[in-house]
Amino acid sequence: MYIILKLLLGVVMQGNILVIALILFELIGPKHRNTSMLFSGVAFAMGGVSLAAIAYYLMDWRHLSFVGSVLYLVSLVLLRYVPESPSWLLVSGEREKAKDVLQYIARENGESLPSFELEELKSGNESKPTIFSVFSFPKIAKQTLLLILCW
Repeated sequence: MYIILKLLLGVVMQGNILVIALILFELIGPKHRNTSMLFSGVAFAMGGVSLAAIAYYLMDWRHLSFVGSVLYLVSLVLLRYVPESPSWLLVSGEREKAKDVLQYIARENGESLPSFELEELKSGNESKPTIFSVFSFPKIAKQTLLLILCW
């Protein structure tokens, strides 16, 4: 049972890391995107250093596994407070929710939004993408292959 739960946790964690990166890219303006991704990477590295320190003091892999899982569950709880992606809401046809999210972001940044109407976004590609769709764009294919090799 333990192995199954750890496998499930590992799969879910990787999905959440990707989602967090995408939300950062979407919600943070282009001017601050590089800095935010840099800090995201620094936070990841600090987590690795913290893990080594915690492992040194706990000295038992079961306790370390438990602490890591609890810390991850805390991040899942905090993820509830991250607003839904406005572009996803538009693609889903939920214009009012998208507008509410944009107004919330503006309010949190001490700004006000002018009055506007959002148009529903249509997906540019109506065909169902596959994993191999990435390779139809040479630049993205090259970057994907480099990332696969690096990781």
